[in-house]
Amino acid sequence: MTRNLCREFEKDIAKNIETDPKGFWRYTNSKLKSRPKLSELTHDDNEKAELLIKFFTGVFTQEDTNKIPKLDAIHTGIPLTHIEITSEKVEKKLLKVKVTKLLWPDGFRLRILKKTASSICLPLSTIYIKSMAEGEVPSTWKESNITPIHKKGANRCRKL
Repeated sequence: MTRNLCREFEKDIAKNIETDPKGFWRYTNSKLKSRPKLSELTHDDNEKAELLIKFFTGVFTQEDTNKIPKLDAIHTGIPLTHIEITSEKVEKKLLKVKVTKLLWPDGFRLRILKKTASSICLPLSTIYIKSMAEGEVPSTWKESNITPIHKKGANRCRKL
């Protein structure tokens, strides 16, 4: 009966995620165990990296990449023919950046990005315009940091 109640409660949270995202995150965060932050464990960046590597290599399995199917590139949407990019629009977007968010993957603080908006909006708009004209983005923009999220075992409803 407890499992069924838990399942129903979680279904309700999932159903109402669009209207009540805070409820979803409140429930999700309540399921996390309190752990010391990585920055509290050590101040050495290399040691932090080693700790993360040790943890995530023990949690995930190596998949066979030879069995990944090849998908045809099919574009079904309306092609972008013209997008007006101006330095004023770029600056306006930069000024709306939420500085309370975490660091970018390369460690560039969002606060600096926002404070330098008037200085960097012209070079950024130039890059965006060139990228649209050539149909390519800078190669470094294609790189990404993948952050695996460790999931608990099957007994997630234990606290109810």
